[in-house]
This record gives sequence, C-alpha cells and structure tokens, in this order.
Amino acid sequence: MEDYYEKLNEYYREKNSTVKCKGCKEKKILKEDNGNLMFSCGGKEKCSRSFKIELSQYINYNDILHEYTNFINKNNVKQKDKDSITKNLEDILKLGKKQLVKTNDIANKKKHINNYNDLKVKTKIEQSKLLNDINDPEYSGNVDKTELVKRYHSLNTILTENYKELYELYENPKILDIMISKGKVF
Repeated sequence: MEDYYEKLNEYYREKNSTVKCKGCKEKKILKEDNGNLMFSCGGKEKCSRSFKIELSQYINYNDILHEYTNFINKNNVKQKDKDSITKNLEDILKLGKKQLVKTNDIANKKKHINNYNDLKVKTKIEQSKLLNDINDPEYSGNVDKTELVKRYHSLNTILTENYKELYELYENPKILDIMISKGKVF
C-alpha cells in the first residue's frame, strides 16, 4: 500500500508540474479514466517512465444502509432471501464499522467525553459547595468570600476550556466511507 501512495503522490506532482518531462523533454501523458490514473513521460529512449494506478474504491456506510432498507421495502422479498441478504450485508458492514471506528478515532473521542463528564460532575459538586458557602450569611471558614467567588469562576473557566477541547475533536466531520477495494500500482 505504501507503493500505492508514493505513486499517487508522484502522479499528482507530475500533473501539477511542467508539461514536459524533465528527463527526456518529451510531453508527459496523464490520463484519468474509470478509477485509473495513467502516467507516461512520452519518451521512448532516455527515461520512458510510466505507471498505471488503479484507485481504491469506497462506499458510504449510511448510503448502503439506506439503499438496503429501500430495496427491502420496495421489493416483495421472501423472508429466506431477506435473511440471506441481511447476513451478507451485516458481514460487509462489520468490517466497515471497524474501519469507521479506527478512521474517526471513536475510542479516543469516547475517552475524552467520559473524562469531560467526570470533570463536569466533580466541578459542579465543588461549585455547589462554594456557592452554599458564598450565600451563607453565617459562613465562618478560613477563606475569604471573595476568594471563594474567584475559585467558583476559575472552576467555570476550567470547564469551558475542556469543553472547547472536546468541541475541537468533533469539529471535523465524521468520515463514513469504507474502503472496499485497495488501490494497486501496475
């Protein structure tokens, strides 16, 4: 797969550079056709570099589920056939779910959400205690009430900063495409 990405980068570097090959000064030939990219320098003697890339193919997870549901609902499918189709689709989508979880870093996001929720609960409990002390006219603690107010607001600031970090994780859209065919270089 590493060779695939190297050649893909080379194809687009060549496409975005000069029209003529640096090695033999012939006009480069670049073709994009039906999921294939083809490159040739056009030279016959000196360098005659050429390669063909078959691009990876993807399907959209949500689109497949939607199309399946529509197919089953619109067609009078026998239960036996429906079960067979469902099993095949589930097998394909199991692999897809693994890709989606890995690609979208869902485990890390879940960990961040749980950490934020734990912090929020602890912070709200402490803020509640601080607020009770601040509003208690008979408060006789060691700390001045203005310090309690400052602490209350600092806890709120901490929560806000952590929320912003969490928001940044979800700012990028989820990727719902599943690779069904790896690209090849010829």
